[in-house]
Amino acid sequence: MGRRGLRRNYNPVSSTAEEADDAAVIAVESEGGGEEDNNNNNTADSNNGDVGGDVEAPRRRRDYQTVAAEEEAEDEEEEGTKVTIVILDPAQKKFFIPAYTHWSISKFKRKGAKIHKVAPPSQRLIYRGQLLQDSSTLEGCGLSADKLIVHLFPKPRVVIQQQQPGVDEEQPQPTGAHIPQIVLNPDEAEQRAHILVLGSADFLEAQNNVKLFSFLLLVISSIELFNLLLILMGVPPDNGNGNNSGHDAYNTQDDFFHIDVNNTADPYNSRNYNNNMEADPYQEAAIQRELQTWQPRSNIDLIISAFGIYVAMLGIRATNETTLRLAQQYLVGTAIVGIAWMMFNYWFTVHVDEEFDQLRRDERHNHTNATNPVIYDDDAIPYKTEMEYYQQNLSLMMIPGMVWVLCCLRAYQFQSLLEEAEQEAEERIRNELAQHNAHVHGGEGEDDEDDVVEEDEAATTGGTELELQNRSAVIT
Repeated sequence: MGRRGLRRNYNPVSSTAEEADDAAVIAVESEGGGEEDNNNNNTADSNNGDVGGDVEAPRRRRDYQTVAAEEEAEDEEEEGTKVTIVILDPAQKKFFIPAYTHWSISKFKRKGAKIHKVAPPSQRLIYRGQLLQDSSTLEGCGLSADKLIVHLFPKPRVVIQQQQPGVDEEQPQPTGAHIPQIVLNPDEAEQRAHILVLGSADFLEAQNNVKLFSFLLLVISSIELFNLLLILMGVPPDNGNGNNSGHDAYNTQDDFFHIDVNNTADPYNSRNYNNNMEADPYQEAAIQRELQTWQPRSNIDLIISAFGIYVAMLGIRATNETTLRLAQQYLVGTAIVGIAWMMFNYWFTVHVDEEFDQLRRDERHNHTNATNPVIYDDDAIPYKTEMEYYQQNLSLMMIPGMVWVLCCLRAYQFQSLLEEAEQEAEERIRNELAQHNAHVHGGEGEDDEDDVVEEDEAATTGGTELELQNRSAVIT
């Protein structure tokens, strides 16, 4: 009677040996069953469980003993020089690893993982500034002596912080090596997971290039602006008729560049050329450049230099904030500054060459008498034609033009990558909004009632849509 009304319920078979020790067969007696049958069944079930535990526990012990015995046998069979390598982790904690010089680095990592508790794939071993490769041997890497120190840099673990700030739930392992951790906010981790462009190698390279070119533009524009300010604040000439141009440059005396035209022993006096009292046009042009005053063209140079500093600061700010608006402004500003700088310097070099040839013509005109021969012969130094001025200076502008084109290309690449990131963020926001709307409309009625429901829910979903748009703006 008792066994006929008995039902047996068996627990699922566990997959691990530890769970198998705790598994037991539970017998449930139905109504009318005897207590003796129940006790017998419980006793049998407990005995079965004890037998299972007795079988599994020795099996685990045999496995552990087998692995340890195999490792000891391998160590005994090793031939070669045995050394002790000192592993130094980032926390300056030392671990002594016994090894043989003919071991590979991969095998050494496996042996060391048993001591410092760092998995072999996460180990990065540095010795004498070089990263040890898994295919190399200890002897090949120079680790053939005893007590050599190898630095261990474990790959950091990315931890998403779920608890409140200031609460540390993780306890450091006293016996293992220190493993650095990168703690991320859950929202930040989600944003970084979705926006893949901002973490790509192309974006980092473009960001570094924009920083480099912005810094160079800042230095060059600052030097030019400082030079213009020195000219603007220069000491006025003592002679009111002197204007530092042409032949009047000899009549100009200031506190910095004083030229005594009556001192014929001065080798830098341009009137000592060929032992006569005539001016050398090349030295006269050099004096004119040294004693240059503020010219109308200096205003244009001042504007270009000041705008170049502004664009350079804009580029540095765009790389720090990584916003599309600043990247677009930097691209447009770089193009404007580059075009203005090229046009101004092209015109300036042509104008300087024309002035220099005109100075030569004036000197030739002043030496037409028989007593004073011509200083320069037109056959030796021929004059340039109008077209040669532009052709020669155009070739000089090729290299600066290539640099400016490269700056614009890097700025465009940086702006394009930020635009892709913004499109990714907008697409993600649209998907979230579509999922939210689908969740809201999921429990509604037929098509006749959809219009009324959408009008009623427009006010409730408006706040959610605005919130998602704000999140998109923060991300981009």
